[in-house]
Amino acid sequence: MLRQNAGMTAEDLAEKMRDRGFRWNTVTVSKIENGERQLKLEESAAMMQCVGMGAEDLPKLFGTGLDFKISRQANIVEWSHNDLNRHIAHFRHLRDELAEIVAEAEGSNNVSEEKLQHAKEVLGRSSNEEIVKQVKDGLGGWFVKW
Repeated sequence: MLRQNAGMTAEDLAEKMRDRGFRWNTVTVSKIENGERQLKLEESAAMMQCVGMGAEDLPKLFGTGLDFKISRQANIVEWSHNDLNRHIAHFRHLRDELAEIVAEAEGSNNVSEEKLQHAKEVLGRSSNEEIVKQVKDGLGGWFVKW
């Protein structure tokens, strides 16, 4: 890692980035290093300066030609996968909340039958089985196990 090779702690890097006008903290550094957050273009030049690197060092980081392309694409796929996992967790949370509200509404006279029916249809379309089918179809044959 660039930061560690420069002998810096996460706090050191975050502080140097804050000095350059970025709102970084140790969590920001950790998320970038773990691939949970992408490094923005405007941040990259400042970060390279913080760790004592310049534009001439870019080929050392990313390689050239196919090395660069494969590394970049692998990172993009990994970031997308992390995003997908976060979206799935959020989706499940929202779906579970809807299921609780539907259960509460079923014994109540304070909700229209039309709205209750719509919520039940949404829950039916968002079952684990339906979502897995949609993901499998969307991935064109790739197997996904949740």
